[in-house]
Amino acid sequence: MTWVHELGADWHTAYRGEPPYGAIGKFLKPLVETLPFSQVQIEWRHFLAQTPARFVSIPKFVATHGSYGPPTRSPVFTAYKPVSKTVREEVNGRWRLVQVPIEDPRPEA
Repeated sequence: MTWVHELGADWHTAYRGEPPYGAIGKFLKPLVETLPFSQVQIEWRHFLAQTPARFVSIPKFVATHGSYGPPTRSPVFTAYKPVSKTVREEVNGRWRLVQVPIEDPRPEA
């Protein structure tokens, strides 16, 4: 899934309509190229949560990025993606738990 589709999915969640993928890609590309995608997505979600559908303007979002904080009524949650796990490891005949990257082939403890 591309970043345009991810932001489009946020649009669909907020407004239940067909996202304007072309406008999302055209106007948000400069932001996605200069900022971490996670930051753009969080601001995008806050913008959508604060703006009624009839007043949404993607160019306005780009022009005023950085000014969209969390909505006052409810938080916007981002999906948790684990980066590490805990596994058992034997050292000198004793077991201990160690943190390893999520890609490690050993099963989680």
